[in-house]
Amino acid sequence: MNTKSLVLLAGACATILGGHGVLAQQQKMDREHDQLQVQQQVRSQDREQIYGYDLMTEQERQEHREKMRSMQTEQEREAYRAQHHEEMQRRAREQGVDIPDEPPGQGQGRGKGQGQGKGKGYGQGPGNSGQGSGGGKGGSK
Repeated sequence: MNTKSLVLLAGACATILGGHGVLAQQQKMDREHDQLQVQQQVRSQDREQIYGYDLMTEQERQEHREKMRSMQTEQEREAYRAQHHEEMQRRAREQGVDIPDEPPGQGQGRGKGQGQGKGKGYGQGPGNSGQGSGGGKGGSK
């Protein structure tokens, strides 16, 4: 192999390896972006599901989640929710903040409620779907 071929081969290898580094960096940035999106979605869901979210510290929110998960019965959870609700209303009064009487999205968390179950739903079942016999694709008769 002559010197010119070696130089070209070395250049091609450098280009390929350099491109790999750029690709790896882009993949890392994509993963970090995805992780941030998931974190934002979790915060948004928490804000909707935890009454008084903005009045709590991150540690209090975590403790609240853990306590709710550890409870065995719906009655325990309801009693704790009522206690938490009173505490958040007291805190809001002390801070001069208005909060709604009920948390947004009440009843839409895990547990009983609306979800995907059996029954008629939306979709294309039998019936007039607008695809009957006709003159074809836009042609005139």
